[in-house]
Amino acid sequence: MKNFVYNNFISIVGLIMLLVFLLTDKTYKKKHRDLFINVIILVALELLFANIDDYLAQLDHFTYWRTFTSAMGYTIRPMIGYFILGLTLNLRKEKKLFHYLAIPLAINTLCSFSGFFCDWCYTFSSTNDWAPGTIFPYFSYFFISLYLVLIVVDVIFNSNRRSGFFILITVLGVLIIVLGMLFENIYGIFGVSRNSIIISVIFFYVFYQNREFFRDKDAIQYLARHDGLTGIYNRYAFDVFSEELKSSKKPMGFLILDIDNFKKINDKYGHVVGDVILKRVAVLLEKTFEQYKVIRLGGDEFVVLLENQTIDSANDIISTIGYINKELVSGDIAKMPTVSVSAGLSFSEEGFDDNLYENADSALYDRKNTTRRGCTLYNPN
Repeated sequence: MKNFVYNNFISIVGLIMLLVFLLTDKTYKKKHRDLFINVIILVALELLFANIDDYLAQLDHFTYWRTFTSAMGYTIRPMIGYFILGLTLNLRKEKKLFHYLAIPLAINTLCSFSGFFCDWCYTFSSTNDWAPGTIFPYFSYFFISLYLVLIVVDVIFNSNRRSGFFILITVLGVLIIVLGMLFENIYGIFGVSRNSIIISVIFFYVFYQNREFFRDKDAIQYLARHDGLTGIYNRYAFDVFSEELKSSKKPMGFLILDIDNFKKINDKYGHVVGDVILKRVAVLLEKTFEQYKVIRLGGDEFVVLLENQTIDSANDIISTIGYINKELVSGDIAKMPTVSVSAGLSFSEEGFDDNLYENADSALYDRKNTTRRGCTLYNPN
């Protein structure tokens, strides 16, 4: 019993830690939770069969139970690598690939149980000594290594959707397992490779848990700052940006605009058509003012924060509004009413202030009460 605890202390503690994590963490995504549960079950089974095999190896005569426990251990180890690979794959897009990658597991299982009927992969002598096979020795390590290589290849070739930190963590997790296997084979210390797998899985778990937390936090922040209909910044984001710009003391312009006769369009064509028009205007504003913050304040009212711009750029901005109005006519979707926008423009030499907003709004009011369809620069006179 003492030797059992000594040889398996890290494995047992690690399994208990993972179980506590999974049982107490209710926020974890089901996909990753299921994969981690599979890994825990497999490591526990491998722990069981490895210790039975270690006990049977002490006997001075061969028994087929030794072949069975070895076969189970050989079968389980690559399966652990397979499910760790599942943690890195995007299973929503690569589910079919994940299923195809189970084929090596079937081959490994066949090799594992081949000890009952041939000596191609491994064999035992009558005196209970293990010996490598004649054709495919150390097959289990081959299949484990295959999945570890696939893990690294996947994170590198899909690095466009993963951060460099994610790649580093994954490679480190794989490296821990590889070093554990090498250490066990070189020094013959029982259980080192399994302990390295458990440490790596805990490593993965803590990382994924933190990644999911920050991903959810980022998603909440995105939703808080973006308009649900158009996808551009919303009123809350405007309040945040305006407070930041008050302390910048840098020159800036302020453009406010709305859609001409939008209420009449909504009443005549319905809100579905109105929503299409709002999206169209938002897309054009983001396209033409891509270097600036484009915001939907509410209804059909939009704002563009023109940071580091002075009154010298007024003509260019007025021309841009003219371009948007031409696009709204030429690019209208079939059966959509023709629309235009009116805008007011003002500038400040010392960052954002209430006067900047009021002046632009005043210019917009002047435009709405004259020709509409265009942009008016605020004139204090």
